[in-house]
Amino acid sequence: MNYGLIPFQAQPEPFVMQFEVLNSLHLGIFVVSPDLQPIYLNERAHHLCETLFQSSPDRLPQDIAAVCQQFLGLETPQVPLVVEYQPSLIQWVRLHVSLMKSRSQQPSSLLVVVEDCCEVELHRDQKAYGLTKREAQVWMLLRSQCTYQEIADQLKISLNTVKTHAKNVYLKRREFVKQRANNLCQFPVAPMLMLAE
Repeated sequence: MNYGLIPFQAQPEPFVMQFEVLNSLHLGIFVVSPDLQPIYLNERAHHLCETLFQSSPDRLPQDIAAVCQQFLGLETPQVPLVVEYQPSLIQWVRLHVSLMKSRSQQPSSLLVVVEDCCEVELHRDQKAYGLTKREAQVWMLLRSQCTYQEIADQLKISLNTVKTHAKNVYLKRREFVKQRANNLCQFPVAPMLMLAE
């Protein structure tokens, strides 16, 4: 397989390529005007507006607008602002806000990058322990020290279903730890060398 550069004639136009790159990121990208109006949202940002912020993409979600206002109120807005917050038990979001360089004399727009940290952790735990998506959600809430009843209420499932998922999570994690310990024991131990006095 050839991983070299794409021949110049076959390269997509720069704007099309930039658009494809922004949409391939697993981050929500917002470009926001100085008066806090959304100028551009990539596909992930549209998705986050609908699912995480319960907002329509034509208006900036309140949480993001508040962080942008906080950023604009800083004495040195040239330094990016990173804010983490947890809107609910199963949501954890990281926002990066910075100024975009403007070539014109117009005021700079804001670049807001939104990362859904729970989704990243869920995927990592799901893969590491071989959990189903629901088991990973239950595990995340258990780690947040939620009771079984709180988990049932949050995920809108029965208490018995939570108990079953929790049991499966603990079994899979125990198996993972055992397997890891066995793998460590398989490495031969190097003999100790005695130094001559």
